[in-house]
Amino acid sequence: MLLEGPLGTLLAVAIWTVCPCMTPESLGYLLHRLLHAGVKTAMRTRYPMRASGIVVLVAAALLGGCAVPVKSFEPLVDKQHVVSDPEIVGKWLLYGDDETLYVLEVEAENNDTKAYKVTFSDAGFKSVYRAKLGRWDKDEFADVESASAGEALEREANPFVVSVHSFCRIRREGDILRLAYIELDSNNDWAKAHLPKEKWRKITGFEHGSHETGLVFTGTTEELQTFVLNEAQNDDAFYEFRFAREGTLAAYSQSLEVGYKGSAKLYTEQREYEQAAVAWTRYVELEPKDPDGHSELAMALLGSNKSGQAREEFAEAIRLCGQVPRPRGDGEAHTRCKEDNADRDGRLFLGVAFFLVDQYEQASHEFEKALLLKDTWYEPVIWDYLALRGAGKEAAAKDLLERSAKKVQENASQLRLTQYLGGQITEAALLDPPKEVKTKVGQCEVFFALGSEALIAGDKAKARESFAKAAPESVYCPAFIAAAVNARLKQLAAK
Repeated sequence: MLLEGPLGTLLAVAIWTVCPCMTPESLGYLLHRLLHAGVKTAMRTRYPMRASGIVVLVAAALLGGCAVPVKSFEPLVDKQHVVSDPEIVGKWLLYGDDETLYVLEVEAENNDTKAYKVTFSDAGFKSVYRAKLGRWDKDEFADVESASAGEALEREANPFVVSVHSFCRIRREGDILRLAYIELDSNNDWAKAHLPKEKWRKITGFEHGSHETGLVFTGTTEELQTFVLNEAQNDDAFYEFRFAREGTLAAYSQSLEVGYKGSAKLYTEQREYEQAAVAWTRYVELEPKDPDGHSELAMALLGSNKSGQAREEFAEAIRLCGQVPRPRGDGEAHTRCKEDNADRDGRLFLGVAFFLVDQYEQASHEFEKALLLKDTWYEPVIWDYLALRGAGKEAAAKDLLERSAKKVQENASQLRLTQYLGGQITEAALLDPPKEVKTKVGQCEVFFALGSEALIAGDKAKARESFAKAAPESVYCPAFIAAAVNARLKQLAAK
């Protein structure tokens, strides 16, 4: 029985409705066990499950930790702009990057229809705030104060403690609530560069059990409004989290995303790449603009020996990263795009997909693109060397090693592999390194390189033996090498 498209989604919602205590990861895992019979059919196309009107596309914001918002001594919302919005009252849910469930509960104050009590909690902590909403044309913001801090000030009457405000941008789309605040990165560079000079000071506080250093805006409410409203449409300035209203299809879809993602990671860890590919496919159906999802799907397809489809997904991940350079929002949602080596990784992985179907010249072109971005990077040199040899370009391969010798940053194990490829040590010496050099990661790469050399030379028996020796060590390998080992073993088993 094949459960896909709206039927699969409805089944998941039904399971969740009957068993609301089930975690998203467990839900995803159960769903995929039920989908097991449909794996082969599902893998025949790039997107076996088409988007349906029944599936609400929700991007679950991922909390990578407690970021520090800019604070202010004066409130953002004044009497002229304060409003009430009954549509934000209720419980809103968000799943963090570690699958922690965060709950945001908004209640109207009994004695003030334009003030709200906001409780933010997970299984380990709870924070209570007071908030007022302000509206300027189409822009809506909340001014937030810590209720517990205010109570402490009243109780202790401590003249050395000062209460501060925070603020966040609010955008609501049906059952999705987007909250975004101007956040401080590790160096406070953005905030320092854009806050008006002489209008901010450094502060140090203690929240959620850790010391945090932030900035406080020292200007008036009017000055704060001018600054915030000027940046209101600048998404680079804001760090956004997206909540779904409890009990709605949006919340169920959000939990499905987390379930698919969690089960996909479990399958990948167990080297069940076909199942992982199905789970990642379901995930990108819900999150089609997440480059991480496409990249992870590509890696699973690579391990499933589906290099053609893997190339499509790697290319899509590169394209999506290029559309939104280094995004600040969505917590850790687009991890690869935030990293400086995102394009290098993409080119390397794309080259690996060509390499695994023996398209060595195309693979070499991609590896060379990766090396142009960073010529001291070890992995593309080794892969490019093997690709050039596979393409019959022995002189170019030798020249590559010589040119890279003084540039590439290698550990001791990697250096020995390079020495072997360059003819400086024998295969026997490579396989019997000194104790201080031998590592499981190094052995994995060594066996893959030996298997690749044997395959290029036409010795399938030795290639199969080398890849088989690499397989037990693949848990210590980089993910792309582990997937490549699995793909080569599948190819050789079929021959």
